[in-house]
Order: sequence, then C-alpha cells, then structure tokens
Amino acid sequence: AVKEFKQSFRDKLTLAAYLFLPVFLLLLFGYALSFDVKHVKLAVWDADRTRASRDLVASFTATEVFDRVADLQNLSQADSLVLRGEAAAVLCIPKGYSGDLAANRTAKVGFLLDGADANQGAQALGFAQGLVRKSDLDIKIEQLNRQGRTFIAPVEARIQVLYNPELETRIFMIPGLMVYILTITAVISTVIAIVRERERGNFEQLQVSPVRPIEIILGKLAPYLCLSAFVAILIVVGSITLFGMPMNGSVGALVFVLALFLVTASAQGLFLSTLSDKQETAFSFAALLTMLPSVMLSGFIYPIRNMPAFLQAVTYLFPGRYLISALRALMLRDGTDIVTIWREVASLSLYTFVVMFFAVKRLGRILK
Repeated sequence: AVKEFKQSFRDKLTLAAYLFLPVFLLLLFGYALSFDVKHVKLAVWDADRTRASRDLVASFTATEVFDRVADLQNLSQADSLVLRGEAAAVLCIPKGYSGDLAANRTAKVGFLLDGADANQGAQALGFAQGLVRKSDLDIKIEQLNRQGRTFIAPVEARIQVLYNPELETRIFMIPGLMVYILTITAVISTVIAIVRERERGNFEQLQVSPVRPIEIILGKLAPYLCLSAFVAILIVVGSITLFGMPMNGSVGALVFVLALFLVTASAQGLFLSTLSDKQETAFSFAALLTMLPSVMLSGFIYPIRNMPAFLQAVTYLFPGRYLISALRALMLRDGTDIVTIWREVASLSLYTFVVMFFAVKRLGRILK
C-alpha cells in the first residue's frame, strides 16, 4: 500500500488528470446539462390586429419560454421561417378573433411547432396549451365581471411541489452526474493501476515475494480508494455550493452509501483488470461495461420506466442504478436515512460481494 501511494504521487500527470477531470466534468455538465426549455424562437402572424389579439401575444412573450423574433405579414411565410431555423414556433391569430370573443363564439388560434427537437417541441407545446387555457379563463372572467356576475371554478387545484419546487432539471441530474464521475475515477484508476503493473512485469516479482494475493489486492486498492473518496468529497461539496444542491437527508447515510459504491466500483475495476494485460484493451472494457451503462442504463438521463422491459431488467446489473436512487432520496427528500434506502444498500452490498469474489479469484490465479 505504501508503495502504491508513493507511485500515485510520483506520477504527477496521472494524478492531476484524476483530480482535474472530475472537477471539469462537474462544472461542464452541471452548467451545460439541462432539459429545461427556455427562449423558444416565436414568430407571430396576427391578422386580427386588435387589443384582444395583442393580449394573447403578450401572454406568450411575458414568459422566458418564448422569445418573439418575427412578425409575419402572411401565413405563407411560416414554413420558410421554420425551415431556415429562424423560428421554432409560429402563433397564428386569424382575422375575426376578437369578433368571435365579443359574440361569445369559440375563437380559434393556430400554433405551428417545429417537432425536429422532440424534447423542446413537447415542452413548448405544453406551455402553449397552458397559456391558451389561461387566456381563455381570463376572458371568461372578464366577460362575467362585465355582466356583474362572479366566476366560480368547478375545480380548484392547489399544487405543492415537494423537494424540487422550481422543477429544475439540474437538481434532478446532478446525483446521476456524481455517479458517472465516481465511476470514471474509481473504476478507471483501478484498472489502469493493475494493468500497468502487469504490462511492466511487476506481477512476476510479486509472485515470488512472501505476500498473499489478498494482501496484494488490498495494497493495490488502498490509494485509489482514498483518491476516489477525496473526489467524492469534492463533487458533493461542489454540487452543494455551486449548484445549490440540497442536503435534506442523513449525512452519515450519504457517506456510507458513497463509500460502499466506491468499494463496488473498485471491485469492478479489479475484475476488469484481469480480462486483459494491455491498458488500451482494459480501458475499452471499462468504458463499455461501466462508463456507458452509468449514463445509459442507470436513470441518469433516460428514465428507466420508459425503457423496454428487457432493458429495465438489464439495469439491475449495474450499481449506478442503486446509487442514483439513493443519492436522490438522501439529498432531496427530508428525513431520509439508511433505513429508507435499505433496498439500495442491500443491492450494492450484494453486488460488491459477488464482483469482489470473482475479482479476487481471478487475480489470485494470476498471482499464483
């Protein structure tokens, strides 16, 4: 273990990469990764040109969702504007809109949307429908007030958003980002450290030394577990201070779950290091079997419930799924403790035991 610590600090470039990369990824993804839809380019075709039509347009441009970028003289301009990418949505108000409202007839408006970006399109459509419904309600209330009557809503919804009141994507995504960073740090550092020793032939020297295989394994893992623990502290503190990530659950449970995951990830790295004695090949295995699943199959970006049934079953084979679930519970939900997340803890513990067993068994054969 002492030798490994010295080797880790002697290789300044690798050590700097291990420390710099997690911070860089946290800043990059933390600021850039967001699925919140804002500033959708909106073109307006207002053939009515009345106060009522201007009020409807104002309801769209009063929010951060839509930015008014163009006024169309005729509806035929809409297609070319969207095709050139100068607008992503077009609000169409036909002539007679205010007259229909005054006559208590149903007034029709159109909304053209570029569906090439499905996420932006779906959210923009939802906002547009909500704004039209709100405008419709305001008009009805105003009409009743002019008649001296009071509007009574048949249903009143009182909505309270728990744990993430602003519905910020970043708050939901950061736990998954933490898992991704820790997977890179713990798995890749372990894989490279072990395979590098095998490439240099140092394992042959260890085979003739009076050291048992389990002692070699623990000595190899010690510095990289410490390095991963330091990175874990960095990204937790950075998430809270830079991005306002709450910490509503038990801090002790958070530390325990992170430590358990780091052991799990190191066991994965240990096992993967036995599959090849070349750093390039071992790194490819690590990327394919740990880094990609931590993004695609953990619930980091894509909700597991939306995946096909067979892929949902596959997600149980990757520890990132359990840590993301535990982190979201511990950081976002008040009063969460180790008992609340016992399923995630039990799954990670079982996963660690199984992977470590096979890793020690395979590496023990190499060292004999």
